[in-house]
Amino acid sequence: MTNHWRDIKHADLILINGANPAEAHPVGFQWFVKAKLDPTKGPGAGGGAKMVHADPRFTRTSALADTYLRIRTGTDVAYFGGLINYVLQNDLYHADYVKNYTNASFIVREGYDFKDGLFSGYNAATRSYDISTWAYETEGDPLSGPPGATQARAKRD
Repeated sequence: MTNHWRDIKHADLILINGANPAEAHPVGFQWFVKAKLDPTKGPGAGGGAKMVHADPRFTRTSALADTYLRIRTGTDVAYFGGLINYVLQNDLYHADYVKNYTNASFIVREGYDFKDGLFSGYNAATRSYDISTWAYETEGDPLSGPPGATQARAKRD
C-alpha cells in the first residue's frame, strides 16, 4: 500500500486482492468500514463505498464485502489480466489521469511485437535481440539541441 490507511475512507470502490485486512490489520480495517458505511460515498453517492474481495479463502473480509470473488489459487495473473482487459476494452479508465500521472504516456514504438513467445527484434541466427525496437515513441532526440533546450521545452510544455 502506498497511501495512508486513512485515505481509504475517501474511496468509492475498494478492491482487496489476496489479503485479509479484517484479521491481519484490524486497526487499519476501520477505514474500510468507515468508507463502506459513509452515505456520501459509493456509485452515485448512494450509501457507502462498494467493497470487492478476491481471495481463494472466504474470510472475515469476504463477509463484509459487497462482492466476493473466489479465485483459484495460482490464477492471479489471469484474474488481473481479465480485469485489465475489461477496463481497456470498455474504456472504463480516466484517460486524463492515466496520461498525466502514470507512465502510460510513454508509448512503445510502432513495430514492437510479441509473437510465439519472442519479443520483436529477435535474430534467430545470432540468438540475440535488437532492443532498439523496444524504445519509447519520441518526437525526436530529447537530448539534441543546444544546452538547456530540453529543460526549456519541459518548462514550456
